[in-house]
Amino acid sequence: MKPSGRWFLDDSTGEVRLKTDDGNVLSPSAIDIWAAEFDLEQSIEGVLVDAPSAELQNIDFAPESPNIRIVLIGDDDRRIVAVLQIEDSDQYVHHLPASDQLLHEGRWYCLDSDEMGAIQRVLVESAISLGVGLSSGQVLNLAWKKEVEIKDEFDNSMHTTPDASVGTPLIEATLYDYQVIGVNKIIDLYNQGFGALLADEMGLGKTLQVIACIAHARATGQALVVCPASTLANWKREIRKFAPTLSVHIHQGPERAGAAKYLTGVDVVLTSYETMNQDIYVLRGVEWSIVAFDEAQYLKNLGAARTKSAKLLVSKGKIAVTGTPIENSLRDLWSITELLVPGLLPELDEFLEDYPDEDWAAHVAGKNIAPITIRRSVRDVETSLPERVDTFVPVLMGREHAIAYQEILDSDRSSFAKITTLRTISASMEFENTKIEYMLDALSNALRTGKKILIFASYTKTIEDLKAKLVKEFETLAVSIINGQTNINDRQKIIDRFTEEKQSTVLILNPRAAGVGLNIQAANYVFHFTPEWNPAIVDQASARAYRNGQKQTVFVYYLYYSNTIEEVMIERLERKRSLQASGLEGASAGPTAKETELVMSLSPERN
Repeated sequence: MKPSGRWFLDDSTGEVRLKTDDGNVLSPSAIDIWAAEFDLEQSIEGVLVDAPSAELQNIDFAPESPNIRIVLIGDDDRRIVAVLQIEDSDQYVHHLPASDQLLHEGRWYCLDSDEMGAIQRVLVESAISLGVGLSSGQVLNLAWKKEVEIKDEFDNSMHTTPDASVGTPLIEATLYDYQVIGVNKIIDLYNQGFGALLADEMGLGKTLQVIACIAHARATGQALVVCPASTLANWKREIRKFAPTLSVHIHQGPERAGAAKYLTGVDVVLTSYETMNQDIYVLRGVEWSIVAFDEAQYLKNLGAARTKSAKLLVSKGKIAVTGTPIENSLRDLWSITELLVPGLLPELDEFLEDYPDEDWAAHVAGKNIAPITIRRSVRDVETSLPERVDTFVPVLMGREHAIAYQEILDSDRSSFAKITTLRTISASMEFENTKIEYMLDALSNALRTGKKILIFASYTKTIEDLKAKLVKEFETLAVSIINGQTNINDRQKIIDRFTEEKQSTVLILNPRAAGVGLNIQAANYVFHFTPEWNPAIVDQASARAYRNGQKQTVFVYYLYYSNTIEEVMIERLERKRSLQASGLEGASAGPTAKETELVMSLSPERN
C-alpha cells in the first residue's frame, strides 16, 4: 500500500508542503500541487494525497497561473519602489517568491517559471530589490523594460533614493526639503548619464535648484546655461547670490568671444537661445559638465534651428527647466524628452500615432517620462513655504532701448530732467521691452495653473500698453485696469469681478491709485513692472494681496532693468527693508544726491 501524506503550510517560507505518514517532508512543485487540487491527481512522488484545499481550508487556490509583472509605485514615504502586481488585482507583492508558488493575501498561485525567470533577470541586471527605494538610474532602466509598468500611483512628485545624499557646500542658501529632493534626483540622473526635466510650478525656486546642481558638478567641468536674453542678468545675479564662489561670464553681444578657447577658465557661461544658435560651432567646442535650458519650451519646435543647435551641444548631462513642458501639443513634450534622454519615448511617428493630443494620452506620456521629471505644484509643498516669497528679477534692456536710454544719459539736460526721463523711457513700450518678454513667459506658467495675477505699473500709458499686449498674447484672458482715471465708486466692482471670475484673470493697477483700501486676496501672484522711489508705495501695493484672509502663499516679483535707474530704485527698496529689520525707517520721496550720482554712472550698454 502507498504511503499517504497531509498538506501543511510552512510558515517560514509561505509555501505549501507535504508531510508523509513516516514523518518525511516533501516539497512538491507548484504544478504538482495545482494538479492535486484541480486535476484530482491522487499521488505525488508515490504518496497518496487529497486535494490541498480539503486540508488547508483557509487558503483559496487559484485555478489559473496568473500574469505577473514588475510595477513602479510610491511607498508611504513617497519613495519610488518596484513591486510585483498580479494581473487583475490591486494587490502588490513586495518580495520575490522563493519558488514557483506564491501565497498572497490568503490566495495561492502556481507561477509560470519562465515568466518569473524573466522578472528575476530584470531585477538582477538592475541590482534592484523589491520594496526598496530606487535610484533615478534604476527607475529609468526599469522604465525601458517591457516587463515593467509604471502605475497611476506613481507620480513625478515622488523622490528617488540617491546613491549618496547630495551636499551643496558651494551654495549660500538653505534649500527647502522639496528642493533638496529635486537636486538629489537631478544629480542622481546626471551621475548615471541621464538628463532631467525640472518642471516645478512657478515660484518654487527652479533656478536655485539648477545652481545647486551646477555647483555640485563644478569639479567635472564648466556649465552652460541657455536662456531667453531677457533673463541673462537674472541668472548672473542669482548665481552670484547663491554660489558666489562660481565665476560667471555672459556670452552675448557684439564683443563676445569667437572661439571656444576664450570661454575656458570660467565656471558658468550664460548665453541666449539666439546666440547659441548663431555661435553653435563655438559652444560645441566645449565639453560642458551640465547644459541647462531655461524656459525649455523654446525647444518645442523640432524643426527650429535652435532645437537642432541644442542637440549639437556636448555635455555630461542636460537639464530642461520649464513650467510648461506641453504648450500646444504632446509633440512639445517629445521634443524636450528626446533632447534629455534620446529613445525614452518611441520614435516620433509612432509616438504621434499612439499619443493623440487628448487628456488620457498626456496622462500616459507623463507616466512614461516620470522617471526623469521633477514636477511639484505650490499646493504640493505649500506647508514648506513662507507666507510670502519676494523675488527680484533683473532684466537686460534690448539694444535699441539701451541706445535711446544712453542718448538721454549723454544729453546736456539737467540731472533732475534726466532722472525723470530715464524712468519714463525705461517703462516705455515703444521699444522691444524685454521685461514684457519675461512677464509673458511667467504669466503663461501661472495662467496655465489657474492663478490670478496683479500687475503694478506706474504710468497710465504703460498700463494701457500692458493690457493691449496681454490681450493680444492671451486672446481669451480677462484683463482689467485700475488707475488714477478709474472712478473710485467703480474700483470695488472691478475687484469683485476679478475675485468672482472662475478662470485665470489679470488686474493691472497703478500702485498709487490702488495702494490703500483695497483687498484682493483672490490673487497670489504679484508683479511690479516698474519700480517706485518710495518703497512704502511698493509694499502697500503688495499688501493688497498679502493680508489677513489670504489662504495661499503669495509670490511677489520685482522686474527691473539692470545697470539703469531702475536698479538704483530696487536697491533702495532692499536697503529700506534692511533698515526696517534693524528697527529703523526712512526714505526720501525722490533720489538722494548719492543715488543721482549712481544713476548717472550706470549704462545698460555695459551689461
